[in-house]
Amino acid sequence: MIHIARESRPLGKYPPEVVAEGLRSGRFLPTDLAWQDPMPDWVPLANFEGLPETEEPTPEEPQGENVADPALLPGVGEPAWEHRHEVGIFRAFRDTLLGIYGNPQRVFSGLREQGGVLSAAGFLVLTATLSGWIALGYQVIFLKISPQAREELIKTLPPEARHWLMPGMVVFAVLLPLMVALSGLISSAAFHAVLMLLARVPVRFERTVRVYCYAWGAASILQLLPMLGGYLYPAFAAYLTVLGLRCAQKVPARVAILAVFIPLLICCGLAAMMPQISSLLAASGAGGSAH
Repeated sequence: MIHIARESRPLGKYPPEVVAEGLRSGRFLPTDLAWQDPMPDWVPLANFEGLPETEEPTPEEPQGENVADPALLPGVGEPAWEHRHEVGIFRAFRDTLLGIYGNPQRVFSGLREQGGVLSAAGFLVLTATLSGWIALGYQVIFLKISPQAREELIKTLPPEARHWLMPGMVVFAVLLPLMVALSGLISSAAFHAVLMLLARVPVRFERTVRVYCYAWGAASILQLLPMLGGYLYPAFAAYLTVLGLRCAQKVPARVAILAVFIPLLICCGLAAMMPQISSLLAASGAGGSAH
């Protein structure tokens, strides 16, 4: 059976003879997408090979049980953000979030094999920046209404940096879009490097980048939850990334888990070691100046 889709919407699955007749009669368009097992991706009907030549009349339309489930078809159900120029930015933004939170398997399975990186990066920068600004606003409000918490935070800073707490937050807010974009590129590269080492099937960097952008962009909305958002955001983002890599790159779950958590654990380890490294560098510098 051959699955047919038009404009990201499944039309159903049909025998090759029906598809050939439908293409001849105009029922199906040359630009309609076709897929059958074990093909890796969808192709336009005009390029689909192996269709028989037939003049038989077109059979009746398939009933509901013959209509393919979009969640099971690769290439169907890609993020609505990819079609924002047709449906509008606000609707595409809303539908993308609803799709990722409601049926992430369908969204990530529908990612195209090539292209769309800049579009996905735009979604990440937009959502992560806006939610990050709001989370930073929560922090500023909390420090304003809780002088004790503000004093405790100031004590953790070096003496020369204590007067730069609020200006530092402003600089952080200004640079946040750039930091989001750079962290997305670096993290995607790290995840993909591990994926290439462990996967037994070809994997594409574009898909890894898009998985990261949509996973972490959608999860960043959780930062809007006061207090809990900062903890839920990275945990849910990691879960979505694992799920996205498994669906988009067609790799086993254990490979996707390792591809995400090995770089994350390395980063956490380096972050934990930074105070010790800073102390050693400071001590080394003090010793050198003493001589």
